Amino acid sequence: MSADHPGVLLCMAVELKSPQDTIPALTPEEAGELALLVAQDLHKFDEESAELELLTVGALYDPVEILRPMWPVHLELQNLAARAPRKPSVAKGDEVLAGEGRIIAFGQGEGSLPGALTPDPAFVSGPLKLMPLVLQGDPAVAIRCADTFERKLLETGMASAATALFVQTKFGLNVEHVRYMTAFDLAAMMQMQYSHAGVGFLWPIIEAGLMGRLEPLEIDNPPEPVLLWDGRNIRSPLLAYSDWLAIGHKFNTSEQNYAHFQARRQQLLDLLASHGLTIES
Repeated sequence: MSADHPGVLLCMAVELKSPQDTIPALTPEEAGELALLVAQDLHKFDEESAELELLTVGALYDPVEILRPMWPVHLELQNLAARAPRKPSVAKGDEVLAGEGRIIAFGQGEGSLPGALTPDPAFVSGPLKLMPLVLQGDPAVAIRCADTFERKLLETGMASAATALFVQTKFGLNVEHVRYMTAFDLAAMMQMQYSHAGVGFLWPIIEAGLMGRLEPLEIDNPPEPVLLWDGRNIRSPLLAYSDWLAIGHKFNTSEQNYAHFQARRQQLLDLLASHGLTIES
């Protein structure tokens, strides 16, 4: 929770057994059905969640689309929900779907999702897909739920069999696992993955963007390129060979290594750009 997101930011994480070329969005009716299953699941982790309004969309996103400055997909859900007509949710039998809260689920109608909710097809083939969820309402209830989910979901947040089957069938996926996590769980998991991939030194910049921190930041991690964050944009000096030699005397200074240095610089900038960070030319 934050001043910009007065709610609990969660994700349904869908781990795939095999990559997908395309992943369809759900219709509004299908998105509503899935949202009801999600509400049931979340109620089992914390009964108070039924008192909050649940927002979601019948679409799946790559982690880099979620982990962008100020959590834009979650924010778009909140912005669209603020303009959406509301009607009370219902309960089925003994299973509570919502208490005082309501459920708003966006789906694809007339060929497109509303607002800025369309996933970027450039990232469709990744092994982990995420459906964003927001719980909002009474601040005191939201704070308690956020604390409960931060303590519980990472270890015990598996989706129900009914939810997992619905996701697999309606999205047409070959699913390994379906589980819930908080937005901060997702950030911590991606930070660990980036560290294992040798790019963990980028995380302070990604995190600064996520949290809207405006303080300047310099990442100087030789022999990696220098990266400068001014609170809004990223810059990495494009060094001529002679300038690179002047600072690279401790390393292999062949022209081949210089070419590798330049390629590495572009790779890092592309990764940061995928997180929605603005790169200065």
